[in-house]
Amino acid sequence: MCWTGINDVNSHDLLPVPLTEENLDHISERTGCGLLLDVNNVYVSCFNAEQAPIDYFKHFPWQNVAQMYLAGHTHCGSHIIDAHDKTVSSEVWELFSLAWQKNKRCV
Repeated sequence: MCWTGINDVNSHDLLPVPLTEENLDHISERTGCGLLLDVNNVYVSCFNAEQAPIDYFKHFPWQNVAQMYLAGHTHCGSHIIDAHDKTVSSEVWELFSLAWQKNKRCV
């Protein structure tokens, strides 16, 4: 979840939504709709936050995944930009393989 602007001002970048219970309650639709799992986003976010993607996946609601998405990114050494401008890296393919196996168990 992200946003790009407010009051007709566009930042031309993806801005994070503060992770609070209040925002979760405001943003979430309790409709049972399926999730699009952006595997590259998981990899990029975890790298930038110095967290392991496997830990992110530990509590993921696999039963709600309807589709998975892959993209490339720009690795800047100390951080990664989710620019969708490169081929999919081997690390993201490995993460996709893990996600695919976990998701298959829920179908």
